[in-house]
Amino acid sequence: MAVLPKVYAYGLALLGALAVGVLICIFAPALQKQRAMREKKVAIEAENRQLEESIKELQRRQAMFMTESSAVERTAHEANMVKSDEVVFKFATGTASAVEGRLP
Repeated sequence: MAVLPKVYAYGLALLGALAVGVLICIFAPALQKQRAMREKKVAIEAENRQLEESIKELQRRQAMFMTESSAVERTAHEANMVKSDEVVFKFATGTASAVEGRLP
């Protein structure tokens, strides 16, 4: 008669192990999806921080343009723009073909 409780105990242990295995099979894909979503969240947060820094820099430049007229002029010169009363001189580099092409 002592054998029957051992069989029930082993049966319950096997049933419990089977239940744990089924639960793992059910929730493993969800855990992988959660991990992937966390990694994506970290990447998106890093991108957001970079964009926030970019926005701050643009806002700083905008404020500079509003207050400093020399900043606007400097930026225009960097973009190869000139005022209507300015004279632009272009110098040829010292290559032989450029010099020969300009001789009369």
